[in-house]
Amino acid sequence: MSTNPAPAGNGTDTHINVSGDTEVGIVTTGPNPLFLGKTNNRAFVINGDSTVTISFALLPAATTNTVTLPTTGPDSVSGSIGGGTSSTGNIYIANKGSDSVSVISGSVLCGH
Repeated sequence: MSTNPAPAGNGTDTHINVSGDTEVGIVTTGPNPLFLGKTNNRAFVINGDSTVTISFALLPAATTNTVTLPTTGPDSVSGSIGGGTSSTGNIYIANKGSDSVSVISGSVLCGH
């Protein structure tokens, strides 16, 4: 993962194949990417602007989806700091500032 030094510039996530010698693709993330995680077939990046960029791990250049986490209301988030997944493919985001966990359903697909 890399961060663009521009104040509102988007970061990137580079995917390398299993042998580690070939770049598979570069995914544009949101600004200030904080955390990179994976599920069975997807990679996800938690961004500093309360969004999560999701891409199919094997096709990162072709299929991405950005999910915006709520920043107001009873389910609001603040200070997303890490994430994890479940066997069903759900993505869980730990939110430090709001002492909560956001859940992105495993059924959220990227362009399919």
